[in-house]
Amino acid sequence: MGAKYLFDNISTLPLAAGTPLYRIFRTGRSRWWFSYDGTGRFDLPFPAGTCYLAEDPLAALLQVRRGLTLLSEAFLDARQLLAARFRARVARS
Repeated sequence: MGAKYLFDNISTLPLAAGTPLYRIFRTGRSRWWFSYDGTGRFDLPFPAGTCYLAEDPLAALLQVRRGLTLLSEAFLDARQLLAARFRARVARS
């Protein structure tokens, strides 16, 4: 029998306090703006929204583009990179 959900068989791995996490966001929007309009793959309904974070800046960019592709200068100019660190240990799944 298969897993009920895609990640049922993945262990929860904690992130140590101070682990840098990266996020790409559009210039002109808050760095903590969360999508909730349904255009993202994992958008939660309003008011929760979804915040994508990665452990590597390149992985954050790949998340925005949903994979490898050519990126225009205009696309890159319209985005910024946020590096955030959490004060406490974070459980991830």
